[in-house]
Amino acid sequence: MFDDVDDLFTLATACIGPTLGQVEQNLRASGYAPEQVDTILMTHLHPDHVCGLVDENGEAVYPNAELRASEGDADFWLDEERSQALPEEERAFFTMAQEAVAPYQEAGRFSPFAPGDELLMGIVARDAHGHTPGHASFMLNSGDDAMLVWGDVVHSYGVQFADPSVAIEFDSDPEQAVHTREAVLERAVDEKHWVAGAHMPFPGIGHIVEDEEGYRWLPIEFAPIARDSE
Repeated sequence: MFDDVDDLFTLATACIGPTLGQVEQNLRASGYAPEQVDTILMTHLHPDHVCGLVDENGEAVYPNAELRASEGDADFWLDEERSQALPEEERAFFTMAQEAVAPYQEAGRFSPFAPGDELLMGIVARDAHGHTPGHASFMLNSGDDAMLVWGDVVHSYGVQFADPSVAIEFDSDPEQAVHTREAVLERAVDEKHWVAGAHMPFPGIGHIVEDEEGYRWLPIEFAPIARDSE
């Protein structure tokens, strides 16, 4: 699948390039320390999502956090026998997931979940498998408001909204990923809830509306934060 495993590993552990992997720095800039994080919810265990859970020494960046991932993804990506049975060039994603989760497992702070579980108050896991075997989304509910954090249901909004049947190379099960995307998009239109996506353009939050034979992304309005004059 990949031509050079060493190059892939280097890129992934460096957060897929120098412009990514800024979660810790942005967290600190917002006034919080990694030690204050008590729960981390993962939609799936691909390297562009787990990257940043550990530092360059393999230590947990969030030392007090419980790490949560779906049973389906944990069973698949953290299975060392499965990864060792693969050709070396197909092993990198497994290795990166295992190394990212390892310090949390060793500290007894890794806990898989199942679809339908309420992970925190008002946050329920939804099955969204296809992109990975256990890919999950999170429905956040607060009063009359609701938002689906859908992970990687869509990768290219310019293509996959107009034609949800288009899959991406990184889907574990492309046919199921398409089925999931079509179902999630239809439900988002029907329920009119907010959507937050990992691969959506900034600010990454909006609504889904129907558009001819496909769908259209309606992003939330973004404006600079007003500051009180001194």
